[in-house]
Amino acid sequence: MAKIEAGQVVIKKLTLINANRSSAIDLRSILTEISFFEDISRPSLFCEVTVADGNNIRKTLPIIGEEFLEVEFTTPLFDDYSDVYGTTTFKNIFKMYSVTDLNSNQQSKQHTYQILGVSEEHIKASNITIEKSYTEGVANAVRDILFTHLDTRKNIIVETTKGTFPLLVPSLSPFKAIDWLRRRAVSQNYSSSSFVFFENSNGFNFRTIEGLIDSGVRSITKMKYVHNPTIPIDLDRPRKDELFNIIDFTENKAFDTIDKIQLGMVDSSVSTYDFFTKRFTSKSFDWERNSYNFKKLNSKNDSASVNLLRDMDSISDKHGNTKRAMGYFIPQDSSRGEHFIDTTLANRQAFTVSLNQNSLTIYIYGNTILKVGDVIALDIKVPTKKVQNSTATEKIESSAIEGNFLITKIRHIITMGQRFEHRIAAEVINIGNKL
Repeated sequence: MAKIEAGQVVIKKLTLINANRSSAIDLRSILTEISFFEDISRPSLFCEVTVADGNNIRKTLPIIGEEFLEVEFTTPLFDDYSDVYGTTTFKNIFKMYSVTDLNSNQQSKQHTYQILGVSEEHIKASNITIEKSYTEGVANAVRDILFTHLDTRKNIIVETTKGTFPLLVPSLSPFKAIDWLRRRAVSQNYSSSSFVFFENSNGFNFRTIEGLIDSGVRSITKMKYVHNPTIPIDLDRPRKDELFNIIDFTENKAFDTIDKIQLGMVDSSVSTYDFFTKRFTSKSFDWERNSYNFKKLNSKNDSASVNLLRDMDSISDKHGNTKRAMGYFIPQDSSRGEHFIDTTLANRQAFTVSLNQNSLTIYIYGNTILKVGDVIALDIKVPTKKVQNSTATEKIESSAIEGNFLITKIRHIITMGQRFEHRIAAEVINIGNKL
């Protein structure tokens, strides 16, 4: 039996079906590259399929940008982890929406072009408008849109929300309606109420970042990726080491102190006026005091560094009243029910700003288990300088980027060489430790 190597992938199905489902073509023999995109800030999966067509399939099917693409592939080396992480197969149906010419070779009569696709629900959503009143909370409204209006059969995870304020969706498409609801959602369990709506290979998710962190940290077991350039490459190294090797990485953004201050991460205030009770209230947020309520990927936090910024963030006027870098005003009518936005807005803003402080992009071997919203452990050694010891041999000193990271974007890339090869580019964030 041939050795299975890291990055090896088995494409079980890659079938392009015409719009009326009367004809289908297997694209595996003409595939050059295919990419699948998941993003924690986007409601759908996207794909790009590049083919080298020497049989004029584009004309005979024909390919007009309205086809369906059935996809199923797996990375066989990760089958051993199915007992922990569930299915190791990526499976989805995409609706193709565009065809782009790349180049043509008249001598070989081969045409290279790219077909773009998106999840079926995304196309369906573009033709639907929702104007509806909801009185049973945001979570129930999101479920109604996905099940009733989009008629999806995919898995759906919706976190519990609170609030009795009536919600009137103002004539929006389904995904825009869900985003409208997301910005008004208050979590039952997590103080930041940092809701995101996205699709990954498991289905649709209406969840908080804190919820993803909480479940991810509790379930993480074997997924630890390591990058250490000071260790020589060993072609006979254990298979597990190769699987979880970080091929390369880039630091996107470590921190921005000015952003932290101006965008209200360090401290802020929220004022409300209730037109029914004629009552004015004001609440303040302080990272040092309030951030302990947030779920973090790692046990440490950066409150020590925030302490140094507190005096810079708030200033006093000539009467001694504190002015904060960020302030909000929220009108309210308590006779219509409680929306709780005033109790969570500052928390949400501070938590959201903290998400953008520590970001990496890692490049690893293909793994169909990984998806957006997962938590993985990283241990990256970064060479700092070369030193000589007493025996005059060189030693490379290094610093470490390590801890638990949340996957916010992922791109599965499958290319055709001597065989199909699978790589991943993933953007990850670290909450709780500074890089």
